[in-house]
Amino acid sequence: MARTGSMVVVVVLHWLFLKVTVVEGTMRSEPALAGPVVALLTWVLMVLPLFFVAAGFAGTRVVDRLQGAKGWSYTDYLAPRLLRLVSPVLALVVVSLAVVVVVTVSSPGTGARLTAVTGNHLWFMAVYLLCVVVGPAAVRVHDLAGWWVLPAVLLGGSLLVDLAWFSGGVGYEQARWPNLVLVWLFCHQLGVLHARGTVQRLPSPVPVVVLLLAVLTLVVMVQLGPYAATNVGMADRPVSNLTPPNSALSVVGVAQLAVLTLVGRTVGTRPPRPWVGTATRWLGPRLLLVYLWHVPALGAVTFVGLIAPDVLLPAGTGAWLALRPFYLVLAVLLMGLVLVPVIAWERTVRSWKVSTSRPAVLTATVLGIAGTAIAWHAGVGPRPVPLVGVACLVAAMVLLVERTTPDRVRRPDDTGDPAAVS
Repeated sequence: MARTGSMVVVVVLHWLFLKVTVVEGTMRSEPALAGPVVALLTWVLMVLPLFFVAAGFAGTRVVDRLQGAKGWSYTDYLAPRLLRLVSPVLALVVVSLAVVVVVTVSSPGTGARLTAVTGNHLWFMAVYLLCVVVGPAAVRVHDLAGWWVLPAVLLGGSLLVDLAWFSGGVGYEQARWPNLVLVWLFCHQLGVLHARGTVQRLPSPVPVVVLLLAVLTLVVMVQLGPYAATNVGMADRPVSNLTPPNSALSVVGVAQLAVLTLVGRTVGTRPPRPWVGTATRWLGPRLLLVYLWHVPALGAVTFVGLIAPDVLLPAGTGAWLALRPFYLVLAVLLMGLVLVPVIAWERTVRSWKVSTSRPAVLTATVLGIAGTAIAWHAGVGPRPVPLVGVACLVAAMVLLVERTTPDRVRRPDDTGDPAAVS
């Protein structure tokens, strides 16, 4: 439920975050939100750490279940999960590439801009893929070396990167790449810790103390240190802790783990309300599909505004916000339509038999992560580097599929949930 709720928050914030307007015939985009209240809300609504905590929790349960099965190997763990993550990314990239090519033919400038921004949200998928790949190792380190070892290494590493960034020793890219790994793997490792019940077994006041210490640490980091006062770039505060990601987000993850523990102690095994359970069961298997397609859906709906930009894409923030419900409803409807063929594609992929060749699966792992990272960093379009990214994803799919079979071979751990593969 934590993972589903956090993803819903991410999608809604993305849909509200960027204001697209047309000024003197030129399309412009800029952050839509500003002000101290919104700045404070970026700390409450920064749920990406929580998502990775929940992913680490779920991944640990999967690893435990597989280790209890006789004759299972790392390849058996990795191959089906990698296939269920790479396949929707490839579908998004191929469709996006087709759209960008069509737009480029009619308007090269617009096509170039689309190439640059189409894959922006795929950073998340690249990091998530990495979390899936290292999942068993993360659990093993926790069990053998102790709960604190890997979190200490990851947090220490991100703090060193922060020091280099804030002191001017490294540039933006040199700070962003390592911290994308260190910060989010730290949060993922908190999920392993949560799955092992490390915090839950402590006396009742401890999670409260941890939460208070985490909040106090964040106050010190912002007020006395160089960290930003917001976690998302805003119209009046373009610098945030997300660009590049830094250790403040790791501390947010600690605070959210404490809150998750407290909520778990309060709620216990009490079942959720029927409508919450129904929504969670429907969204759970489709979380990553919703994430992948929510940005293109809103982008497509925004282009509808070009029919009458003065009315549908007003420059004034108040008028722009007043139209948001209209756009959000259209985006939800469009995404619902898009998900029909996308889900059908996922069902087809799940009918394929995955490769059992360790070299093929490991090579596909490298290609899948590389292709996703290229699509994020270089974009999606008819240019050499983006096309290399597409080729990597296609090659990864080819390596992961052993052969097609008419009947699906269902493994004991196969939930059919592309969002539960960490």
